Amino acid sequence: MPNRKKKTISRYLKKDGAQVETVIMDMSHSFKLAVREAMDRPLIIADRFHDCRYVHWGWIR
Repeated sequence: MPNRKKKTISRYLKKDGAQVETVIMDMSHSFKLAVREAMDRPLIIADRFHDCRYVHWGWIR
């Protein structure tokens, strides 16, 4: 995609994501809002890398 804007992501999912039921992504606020706006009831899963990174950051602070 050309950018990470909510409008761009939402437009893409509305056009090409009709059969998508599960989305694995980083927990970017704009991504999450776009997915929820474009899809009926998606299952949103934080990807392993970002999940582990957030846990690590919380542990070292």
